[in-house]
Amino acid sequence: MQFLYPSFLFALSALAIPIIIHLFNFRRYKKIFFTNVRFLTDLQQEQKSRNKLRHLLLLILRMLALAAIVFAFAHPFIPKKNALHGGLNPGKKYVSVYIDNSFSMGNTGSDGELLQSAKKYAGEIASGYKEGDGYNLVTNDFEIKHQRWVNRTEFLKMLSDINLSPAFRKVSDISGRMKESFRKVDPGNHEAYLISDFQQNMADLSALKNDSTVHFNFVPVQASTHDNIYIDSVWFESPIWQMNQKNTLNVKIVNSGDHAISDHTLNLDINGKAKALANFSIPEQGSVVVPLNYTISDSGINNGTVSIDDYPITFDDKYYFNYSVTNSIPILVINGIDSNKNISSAFGAERSFLLHNVLTGNVDFSSFDRYNFIVLNELPEISSGLAASLKTYMEKNGNVLVIPSSKDINIESYGSFLTLCAAYGFVGAKTDSVGFAPLDKQEPFFANIIEDMPRNVSMPKANKYFQVQKSGNARSRPLLSLNNGDPLLSMVPQGKGYLFVSAVPFNDAWTNFAHHWLFLPSLYKMAFYHNKEQPIAYTIDKDNLISIPSISGDEKRIFSLAKDSIEFIPNQRMLEGSLQLFVEGLIHTAGYYHLKDNQPGSATALKPYQFAFNYDRSESVMKFTNPGDIKDAILDVKGDVLNPGKVSLKKQVKELEAGINIWKWFIWAALVFLLGEMLITRFWK
Repeated sequence: MQFLYPSFLFALSALAIPIIIHLFNFRRYKKIFFTNVRFLTDLQQEQKSRNKLRHLLLLILRMLALAAIVFAFAHPFIPKKNALHGGLNPGKKYVSVYIDNSFSMGNTGSDGELLQSAKKYAGEIASGYKEGDGYNLVTNDFEIKHQRWVNRTEFLKMLSDINLSPAFRKVSDISGRMKESFRKVDPGNHEAYLISDFQQNMADLSALKNDSTVHFNFVPVQASTHDNIYIDSVWFESPIWQMNQKNTLNVKIVNSGDHAISDHTLNLDINGKAKALANFSIPEQGSVVVPLNYTISDSGINNGTVSIDDYPITFDDKYYFNYSVTNSIPILVINGIDSNKNISSAFGAERSFLLHNVLTGNVDFSSFDRYNFIVLNELPEISSGLAASLKTYMEKNGNVLVIPSSKDINIESYGSFLTLCAAYGFVGAKTDSVGFAPLDKQEPFFANIIEDMPRNVSMPKANKYFQVQKSGNARSRPLLSLNNGDPLLSMVPQGKGYLFVSAVPFNDAWTNFAHHWLFLPSLYKMAFYHNKEQPIAYTIDKDNLISIPSISGDEKRIFSLAKDSIEFIPNQRMLEGSLQLFVEGLIHTAGYYHLKDNQPGSATALKPYQFAFNYDRSESVMKFTNPGDIKDAILDVKGDVLNPGKVSLKKQVKELEAGINIWKWFIWAALVFLLGEMLITRFWK
């Protein structure tokens, strides 16, 4: 036991007063006359013994009552083993409170929503200190307004403004933020409280380091249910979107709970219209991929949403995505002599392709930007003017396929163009009959093409082919090779576009590739391959850079992003003909954001550029760190784990700060002693 005001113990000297009174016994006697006192002798001896006992008890009770009152004024307390600074510490206190407002705190506990419970607990903690102490609030948003130290009234007002947020923080990040705030105030008396559900993915408690200047307290709030199903990701079976064509959207759904889910419904909406639905079942702690088949019926930007119903965690029940569909895809084929029937048949099979065949002498270089894909089909030579125009076209986001001539070919002109593009150059034709090597399933170019390819599938062969010169400066990546290792089809990036080079003409005398099942998807993939640069969805706080190709203008042009009534101007720059937007910390709500051009006289919205943002799924896994594991993890930190369910946090805070106050017990003891004195005085005559 210790005393907050030990100077009051000097008042124990007052215990001498009842002793003096009882020693001198200032009492008045009455004189009573008896005719004969001989019979009172025995009675007098017995009465004298009883009076001595009575007076002794009264003396003890009075001394105990007086001592109890003195002890009460000295403010005794029993210091707790882990109490900060060994007990009560005079001076101003600085209290920093972290409230986890991530989406997992939208779960429910015994007292309702976890976030509301956390706010209530933070208020109880503040009430355990004085009004004039310093208070600091920390949330996952790391807002500037929360960097200030405020009084208790303003702190309680700030609590009411806290809402769920998509921001995700780890315990190590939060403790670092708190320590930064403590550096702004006087040293000593620093208390930190972390109120959270302590999900396992954020509770990196082992990363905490002992700091003698800060005392950390952990307040776990526990959810009553750990079940949650959520949409993890979506992707298309084919990355090519064409009008009136069927496509399959794959949706991965995860069950993070301990109970199996059966007969749940998944819905797909495109541009606000219901397109497909499917039922699914998932085992406990499992996942499933649900395919949704539908026909693309709208051109332009298509905004899609897949959704499920799940309570109480709802932020991850929707997934937003979008993609662009054009009515027509213009293709330019520049022919050396005659058009290639295999190429014409391939692009003519799809109504969405607009094929334009021209001879090499009738090419309009200024029209290249109107085409999605350019094919050089068996040109005798590639002129310097054509080479320069194609190079500029590819750097702007265009793709080019080079097919060598099967007759008279100027190897040097081809070599100049391919060297300009850092690609493999041709050496000469070889007449060996060689088969194609098996496809590399790890090659990104063939994603969604060879996924269901059967084993031991037959590959095409080449009767003749052009050997290539592998120079050290070349950046070509072989896509298809022959069994002898020579490249047959290769690609090399050119700015925002790609150059594809074939080592064989697409005619029957050189190869049967044009009649193989691989020919059509490979040709289509070359035409659309640049579309991979624009993802169908972004993740808030993870994908912080949006790159938009083919935006013309200068550095003074200002763009903004808008969603409903929300509009903001992100940091931006023009880099090699591409607009780059930096959106870190600016997007807080999932949905669709469209690009707006704020240049005077321009359209308010650039409709071709819209972006779908989704919440991070890190908060979807309902696995938590229990209080026992928290205690074990913070042994080196020497912190405390408070249980808000048993005793009010206000009382626990006071005990942590001062130990167990027992002055009230001494007041009650004094009252009991005085009551005992009254009873003896009244009834013991």
